[in-house]
Amino acid sequence: MADFSLRNSVWQLRMSNDEVEHLHQRLPDIHGLPVNHDGAYRDAIRIFLIPASALVQTVNAIGGSNGVNITGILQTQLVMVTPIWVSPFDLLNGIAKRLLDTLGIGEHAGGALIGAGVGLLAVGPAGVVIGGVAGFLATIGANSPHPGDVLADRDTAQAWEKFSLINVQPDKVALLSWRGFFCADNGGGQGVHANRDQVGAWETHRLFRNPNGTVSFQCADGNFLTAEGGGGGVCNWNRPAIGAWEQFWMEWPREHAHEGTFTLKTFQEGKYVSVQ
Repeated sequence: MADFSLRNSVWQLRMSNDEVEHLHQRLPDIHGLPVNHDGAYRDAIRIFLIPASALVQTVNAIGGSNGVNITGILQTQLVMVTPIWVSPFDLLNGIAKRLLDTLGIGEHAGGALIGAGVGLLAVGPAGVVIGGVAGFLATIGANSPHPGDVLADRDTAQAWEKFSLINVQPDKVALLSWRGFFCADNGGGQGVHANRDQVGAWETHRLFRNPNGTVSFQCADGNFLTAEGGGGGVCNWNRPAIGAWEQFWMEWPREHAHEGTFTLKTFQEGKYVSVQ
């Protein structure tokens, strides 16, 4: 039975591997919903689960088929899916209000910090997901002549190589870096920049789980994220099909579980994706 938890406006649903594997056949029973709930919690969660079952199953498989945590904010479209040992629940609940106040976003809009200082997300009155990293507006352009450029050239993963995965549509995700969201300018066919403070069509991508356990990302115009040369240089959105250069290992280090972040490592050369 899936376990539901709620703190203020932040909810979390823990699902076992068996529940995830059978999600396409039946909805899980949910334990722990408030006694006097009006059905809104259950309906919101179940409406998400079936359309997003492919994403849930992908994250479960990447995490070793141990189950998943699904975390979201009531009355918003913000939902995260992580392996069972990654739980940003307390961070979401504990830091959101302070950052929302800092940015002048009303508490009624909802919001969350994903990772310790990694990213703030909220849903505005129009129901469109908006977001940015802590200090984003102050730091853009401060440390690099090309802020937000995406390379696949690092041998180890540090702060610039950590990302958050946000479910923004039933079958699509956004990638959040310390600089901002990954963007495919003009819908794709060009370079990759992770410096956007909002999620629109250019910042929304389809996640593919490949048979060998790697993942691939497809942007709006159908092109895939590629690490040129298999790693060691720049990344682009300019390949129409998945080959070796378009495959990445998605790693959720257990030692970083409290951050709720993951890394992307190229399949061919074993280089980490980095945002400058």
